[in-house]
Amino acid sequence: SVSWSRNSRKLASASTDNHLAVWDVVTGDSEQRFRFPAPILKLQFNPRDADSLLVSPMKNAPVLLKLSTGVHRSLPTVLADDDERDMNFVSTFDRRGTHIYSGNGKGRILVINYHTLSIESSFRLTTSTHIAIRSIEFSRRGDL
Repeated sequence: SVSWSRNSRKLASASTDNHLAVWDVVTGDSEQRFRFPAPILKLQFNPRDADSLLVSPMKNAPVLLKLSTGVHRSLPTVLADDDERDMNFVSTFDRRGTHIYSGNGKGRILVINYHTLSIESSFRLTTSTHIAIRSIEFSRRGDL
């Protein structure tokens, strides 16, 4: 997975060896490296804050990483009883970077406040068949 910062000066990349690297695009140097407990499914810079990176490791809770301090905070994953066993989450920022949308393999989507990391909303996609959230993407205008 690869993500560009909004100012295009940083590039974050993740590989299957569980490592995440943040690169300076101008010099080509690796500024920071982090190791996660599992391969990373997706990563994304906050659209309004190049110091924050959202990381979705496989079978682990999504993590909000502050690059300047190296501090990471796990996103909440409190769900209904039947969802707690599923730790396959994928997360993304909204267009303004004020909310994080996180979905799991059982069709549950959480809307999390970026600043407080509190769950503001939770809902489940339901149909006659099983729905697994594999990716969440917003259009440039901010629509789902």
